[in-house]
Amino acid sequence: LFRSRMLRPLVDGRLIVVFGCAGERARERRSGLGQVAARDADLAILTDEDPRSEPPEAIIEEIAAAMRAARAVEGERLRGEVMAGGGDWSELGQGAGGAALTLVGAAATVAGAERAQGWLLPSATPILLAGVQFLLAMSFKQVLEWRRRRRVELLFSHYLPPQRVRQLVRSPDAIQALAEHRELSVLFCDLQGFSGLAEQLPPMALRDLLNRFFSAATEVVQAEEGTLDKFIGDAVMAFWGAPLAQPDHAARAVRAAVALAEAVGPLNAALLGQGLPPVRYGVGLATGWVCVGDLGSRLRRSYTAVGDAVNLAARLEALTRELGQSVLIDEATRDQAAPGLPDWRWLELDQVQVRGRRQAVTVFTPLHPSAAQTPEFEAQLRIWQLALQAARQQDGHRAAQCLADLSPWLSGPRQPLALPGLDRLVQRLRDRLPPDTAHE
Repeated sequence: LFRSRMLRPLVDGRLIVVFGCAGERARERRSGLGQVAARDADLAILTDEDPRSEPPEAIIEEIAAAMRAARAVEGERLRGEVMAGGGDWSELGQGAGGAALTLVGAAATVAGAERAQGWLLPSATPILLAGVQFLLAMSFKQVLEWRRRRRVELLFSHYLPPQRVRQLVRSPDAIQALAEHRELSVLFCDLQGFSGLAEQLPPMALRDLLNRFFSAATEVVQAEEGTLDKFIGDAVMAFWGAPLAQPDHAARAVRAAVALAEAVGPLNAALLGQGLPPVRYGVGLATGWVCVGDLGSRLRRSYTAVGDAVNLAARLEALTRELGQSVLIDEATRDQAAPGLPDWRWLELDQVQVRGRRQAVTVFTPLHPSAAQTPEFEAQLRIWQLALQAARQQDGHRAAQCLADLSPWLSGPRQPLALPGLDRLVQRLRDRLPPDTAHE
């Protein structure tokens, strides 16, 4: 361009300001006009090897400084915006930053033209280019924002109710798609008795049964604003405390666990109407630190949690059959949920050895306030706690006496068992006592 004979008369003896990539090329070689009087990443000022007048140094420095300042300020602002949106900040920075640089450069050169005569300043082209770059940058920014919102919606729409998904979209800083270390309350709920029903029901009826179970579980979990992780065969996994933090995650999980245990009534009524045996929900609940986030392989990923608390919750759910309880929770869950549920009672069942853990786990079952308002409940709870304490102190005679005090509720004239599964708990503890004291 500079060596063109047609353009030579127009630029001969003048100072030329070049924006954009021409500034980079000017770093590498001399133009047809000669030396580079000043240069920057987005600007080059070319002059003749033997110019008629020296370029005003103040104007050159003013243009270069304006370019550098615009690039620094705009780059930092765009970096923060795009990082919050999850996009590539460098691409957007090149677009919007380039627009800002061109605007500043055009304004500076036009202002300088009024003070320096003999300049050839292409002011219309940079200003037009600035407008185009600005529109492109803003369009790209909108695309990034739409992609971020869409990614959040697709990731969490299968786990959370719609209103919580909208809350996540409005609060992008509250979540991390990558895995993170967080304290959660994890719940497993299993449809006990399903294997026997699977032998009696045709496939379509079995599908309808599972759909009813999953629908009821989903409604309970979402009512307490939990995250429905996955369906595992005839079991459900859910947790509280992620993706949005919930300081009362343990209390929410306990309320959901008890509601799940009570939700089996309508399902059993339908099964009895078909001449089928009833089923029972077994719920295990544990609280602890886990890894939660977007996990999986390159081909398939999901938002889930893994860790010791997840394993413990699954083990506790399996123990509900052995202990005769619908809901089992660990001590950490009891301790964190108790302040948020001041009217609830916590029945300590036993210390059990859980597969995969060295230390025994103290397990409880939560009791709704409505189930703890009878004299029978207080009497049975007090005697049972004394029996447990005596057994742990290796005082077999005292433990056997406490179990004998519970016998009026277990044999003879039947009285209501206020404590759930008391008969099985008593038999389990009696089997652990020394033979010479077990039947005192």
